[in-house]
Amino acid sequence: MKRVRAIHVLLLLGLLYLGVEGFRKSGEVHDFTVYYRAAAAVRDGLSAYDRDTPRFPTLPYVYPPVLSSILVPLTLLPERVADWIWTCANLAALIGCLFLVRRLLLFHPDPEPIIIASFFLVFPFLRSSLRSGQIDMILFWLMLLAICPRKGNWLLRSGVPLGVAIAIKLYPAGAMLGWLVGRKWKKVGAVLLVTVILSLLIPVVILGPGNGLRETADFWTDLTPQLAGWKEAPAWYGYRTHHSQSISSALYRWTSADSAVSLRKSTPSVLILPLGDTSRWVLTFLAAGFWIALACVGLWKVEKAGKRPFPEKHLLQAGLVMGLIPILGPVSLKPSFITLLPVVAALFAVPGSTRLLSRVSWGLAVPGLILYLFPFRFLFGRDFSHWMEGHSDILIGTMLLFLALFLRAVRLEPGREAPV
Repeated sequence: MKRVRAIHVLLLLGLLYLGVEGFRKSGEVHDFTVYYRAAAAVRDGLSAYDRDTPRFPTLPYVYPPVLSSILVPLTLLPERVADWIWTCANLAALIGCLFLVRRLLLFHPDPEPIIIASFFLVFPFLRSSLRSGQIDMILFWLMLLAICPRKGNWLLRSGVPLGVAIAIKLYPAGAMLGWLVGRKWKKVGAVLLVTVILSLLIPVVILGPGNGLRETADFWTDLTPQLAGWKEAPAWYGYRTHHSQSISSALYRWTSADSAVSLRKSTPSVLILPLGDTSRWVLTFLAAGFWIALACVGLWKVEKAGKRPFPEKHLLQAGLVMGLIPILGPVSLKPSFITLLPVVAALFAVPGSTRLLSRVSWGLAVPGLILYLFPFRFLFGRDFSHWMEGHSDILIGTMLLFLALFLRAVRLEPGREAPV
């Protein structure tokens, strides 16, 4: 009983610290500043995507118009007060995420220590997300809400939350990967339909038909092609690719002479392979395709598995999907590494099907945890972290964790348990 109380007090202290960090950021220019001022711009009849918008911050708004639309009511409050409300919403979403991951661990006799250990292992990214005023915790909660098995109307409990998340940002669509592998076309179709309806309806209702349709058209016909490289990118695009954590952006940084030029003159160039555009795209598709194929095989095994000693199917499914999203995310997903919470929980809670697989899994997981938690900047200085090009060590560590989790799913037939 005393141990349970102690770990609960530890969790509470961690949450209080995150709250303090979230409230301390008020007055700084960060991601919520971008959201807030984009919402203020569209409230005044201007475009969130106009770089010359008065009061628009240096950082550009690059998200669908749904986000700027739903935040319009917050612009009726002073920015500082709105920031406090935003921090409270993110903390509430984080607590909701912890409860949902715990729900996925109900098969385990003692889930609280696993949840709290996982919480502290992803703690740097929780802090980063709150300090930057990102929306990733809210999206993470919506994705877990969609994946967690529950009774009731499926469209309301899963389809609508995931549709809302995808309408706000595009990367939560990765949560549908398990349904695609399981050939659950009705679920995929329902989510896509909800996403399209909300993407069109919310801006039109909040901003009015003219402004809402204009913002939607600007996002899909102008901004999206720029970000995808189909049109000439603006000057700030190099900044975003330089600070992205994903396979596609990392390969672009490592192989492009243009992107290797840092914003800081003291940072050395990190051109590793002088590849042309065609070779770089081929390499990107091969690398990304490998990880997608890996996840698909794991999800297919989970889908086809019979009963095991523990009914951990949904936890493994959530872990495999969430572990893939930070690796393949298009731009600036460092705060989204909080989606590794189910991955770490699965590594703690789910036994490997054999003792050898369990040992190999932990052999990959330990260096992965070291790589993405090691304080390189604190010990070796800021220049070193810039030289590592957008924390490439974090990307490699995430890949190792993802591969370690995959080994938990490759043999799901009933068999002898292995100690974890």
